[in-house]
Amino acid sequence: MNTKVKPFDSVVIVGFGDIGRRVAAIWQEKELNVSGLARSAESEQDMLAHNITPIRANLAEPDSLNNLPLQQALVYYFAPPPRHGQSDTHVENFLAAINENNLPARIVAISTSGVYGDCRGALVNEETPTNPQVDRARRRLDMEQQLRAWGRTLLPKPIVYTPMTLRRYVLLRPAKVWLITFIMSVMDVKAT
Repeated sequence: MNTKVKPFDSVVIVGFGDIGRRVAAIWQEKELNVSGLARSAESEQDMLAHNITPIRANLAEPDSLNNLPLQQALVYYFAPPPRHGQSDTHVENFLAAINENNLPARIVAISTSGVYGDCRGALVNEETPTNPQVDRARRRLDMEQQLRAWGRTLLPKPIVYTPMTLRRYVLLRPAKVWLITFIMSVMDVKAT
């Protein structure tokens, strides 16, 4: 019997696409409450069909993000960036909505290998310098930087808080299975 206490008591998914659905299903199997941000009635219905509690909010509308139920939650940030520009205003709005009354236990975000630019087939790792060549990759790098900077603002608190960003290296279907297994192993949970 596993007596280890989880450092979180619920899961909130921001970006309920294919990976969000798969991660939600794993947590539901473990009988943990899973919620997700829904920006439309259609998204709400999709979440309800998957037994996910919808939270009506839109990352592009800061006022809709007031009072997000994130307190002590494990947050998966899978939301895409805005379609234009070089900064990620969606994550900026999301982070601005977090305060001491709804501070999550942990945030795990997915980025992209595009933050490295064209490496011409060379192997990369987390120490490889970033060099995004297109605006979408610049927006993803901006998301990573915003999460890290936000996490550093919490350092005076008793618990050191470091948001985690995972960069997707390939987009093939088997990679999604690997990515989800990796995400769950990071959280010290066996993915099946």
